[in-house]
Amino acid sequence: MFNSKFGSTPKFYVRAPGRVNIIGEHIDYCGYSVIPMAVEQDMLIAVEPVKTHTLQLANTDPLYPDFSTTANNICIDKTKPLWHNYFLCGF
Repeated sequence: MFNSKFGSTPKFYVRAPGRVNIIGEHIDYCGYSVIPMAVEQDMLIAVEPVKTHTLQLANTDPLYPDFSTTANNICIDKTKPLWHNYFLCGF
């Protein structure tokens, strides 16, 4: 899918397992005890570094539109939760 979208193969992949927090191990930002627990869902990212400052994001699910922005001007609108904001927060 990456190749058909961007015309090349990814240079590397990154996988982040999903998790939920249940009562336990540490204190979250609301002051409650939590313990992370892995779940089956995960995020898999295929990456090709480029020499420009442009970030191009595409989701394998067609319900989520492609997104592009400049790395020098990251702006996250907290009033509009969009799929690409999860990536931008980590970036």
